Amino acid sequence: MPEWRTHKPIPLRKTIRSMPFPESVTKKQKRQDWEKENYSAAIFLTGAATSELVTGKRQETVLMASSENISSYTLPDGSKVWLNKNSWLAYNQKFGKRTRQVTLKGEGYFEVNRDEQRPFIVKMQNNLDIKVLGTTFNACNYPSLNKAEVILRSGSVQVSDNGRNEYVILKPNQKLSWNEGTAEISSVNAMNCCRW
Repeated sequence: MPEWRTHKPIPLRKTIRSMPFPESVTKKQKRQDWEKENYSAAIFLTGAATSELVTGKRQETVLMASSENISSYTLPDGSKVWLNKNSWLAYNQKFGKRTRQVTLKGEGYFEVNRDEQRPFIVKMQNNLDIKVLGTTFNACNYPSLNKAEVILRSGSVQVSDNGRNEYVILKPNQKLSWNEGTAEISSVNAMNCCRW
């Protein structure tokens, strides 16, 4: 594996909340302005960052990698994820209660801590989900290309196409390639494929 760079989270939420508002602004207007600033700051960050988005009663944490760096993070359950350039991963405050669900856009390498009571689920494009209990794997999800892939390094994963009610269980050194609704499984050397 290459050397990974770890980036400390940016305390985005505190920074935005401490921004002064004009005296003439109402509480409702303050909230709307704060939400706009929070979304804008999360979207326009150029470096790797962690941000918390608050929408109503739901809070979501977004982990991002810049266009220049690979970023590594430790999730609340102790699992580790490396995000390739221009990728992001999101999870909400319910992460770890019944399941450990995240959403991926881009490419991520995962080392998931085993927990049979709370499966780890990666939501991808077009109703594709990856479900694991504890394993290491690489996942790519680029919706603009309408392609996705999963490469299993150790353990096992279940990849589901929820739109078709179909799933497949991958074994180590197998790769699932999904292209515009068609899935193909092939044998690969996962060690070589997961080096980026």
